[in-house]
Amino acid sequence: MNLKLGDRIRQLRRRDGRTQEELATAVGVSCQAVSRWETDGAYPDIETIPSIANYFGITIDELFGYSSDRDRKIEAVIARVDAYNIKARGDDEWVDECLGILREALAEFPQNERLLITLADTLSEAGWRRHHEWLSYDDEGNIQHQYDIHRKNVYWQEAVKVCEALLNAAKDPAVVTKATSILVLLYRNIGETE
Repeated sequence: MNLKLGDRIRQLRRRDGRTQEELATAVGVSCQAVSRWETDGAYPDIETIPSIANYFGITIDELFGYSSDRDRKIEAVIARVDAYNIKARGDDEWVDECLGILREALAEFPQNERLLITLADTLSEAGWRRHHEWLSYDDEGNIQHQYDIHRKNVYWQEAVKVCEALLNAAKDPAVVTKATSILVLLYRNIGETE
């Protein structure tokens, strides 16, 4: 890997209209240290990296230039899954392919909320396609879900686990909302009224 941290620091400093002296003062180093970083004569100490990223209002990954690659890869994965248009299709031929794409991406980005919620949504839809919804009616015509059958739906079981984990850890409100909507439907179908 060809690390161009000095170039990145210089670009960010110039982007924000800051001097080397201002950066040095903000992160607690000498002006000469900043100069050495920008000329690739030295690298910042590991303890200084978070301060530099914070100073520029970016993540450490972005400071090292990883974010855009990661985001592009994640967007490409989600676009591949979306291209199957699974909710509009009447078949289940896409299930294995889409789940494989998402699992492979999650091996590289295991905690990515967008990939996780896409996996949960895909699992939920796969459960409908592969196992259907089993209903019956009581003597008064009320719908009765076949909870015992639905609880055995492996796709729904995994979707519930993923959504529950997201509810406990997700930072993106849109992901939390989507996880909640998936859970409400699946909880109803498996009889988890609590």
